Amino acid sequence: MTVHNNGFKAARDRAVLINSYHVMVKDFRVPKARRLDDARLASMSNEMLFKVNKDLYSQATVKQARKLAIKMGLLESPLQRRVRHFTSWFKYLFHKPRIIRPTE
Repeated sequence: MTVHNNGFKAARDRAVLINSYHVMVKDFRVPKARRLDDARLASMSNEMLFKVNKDLYSQATVKQARKLAIKMGLLESPLQRRVRHFTSWFKYLFHKPRIIRPTE
């Protein structure tokens, strides 16, 4: 990922990085003693924020990373998968395609 340091893209990247940091800290249940305060986050460059996010994500367990991906909509939850399977089965059961043969 390219992180911008100048211009409007830098402001956008900064907002995304700070938001993702706060979401990961909350979801991964990082102790308050290990969290960075807002003043420290504000003093960091975008590249440093990206590295902090990358380090935080790499320290997460597989289960925590999976829950975060489901929450962000990047993965399908097991319940969504079962519902999708059931609805396709239900549609096939009661709404079978009819074969229309031409009459001569």
